[in-house]
Amino acid sequence: MKHAYQMFAYFGLASVFGTLLYGFRYDPTAPRENIYINLGLYAIFVIPHLVMTRSWFKKAVWGSAAGSIGERQVYITISVLTWILVFVYHRPIPGPVVVVPEWLRFMGMLGFILSIVAFFEGVTFP
Repeated sequence: MKHAYQMFAYFGLASVFGTLLYGFRYDPTAPRENIYINLGLYAIFVIPHLVMTRSWFKKAVWGSAAGSIGERQVYITISVLTWILVFVYHRPIPGPVVVVPEWLRFMGMLGFILSIVAFFEGVTFP
């Protein structure tokens, strides 16, 4: 079970990086209501984070303001599930679509992949 949970947690982290790499969509013809739908999705993602990281919440639910391993696993599970919810139901929002030259997109992708590797290696750049 421990290995399954680790894979789940890494999947969650990778899904955040993947979403940033994939990018959210803009469409000049998208309805303005999509902005409110997306804001609601972000609220579903953010509010549990704000509540679950508070010491009063940890003490009330887990018995200790410092939390526990179980508390951390529940927090990560909720984080992953709500982020997937945002990604799946996120709608394009009105805005300009910028056409970027392919070489620049490729360079940006390389830089992003380098930042992921650096993150896992614990590297800082000067």
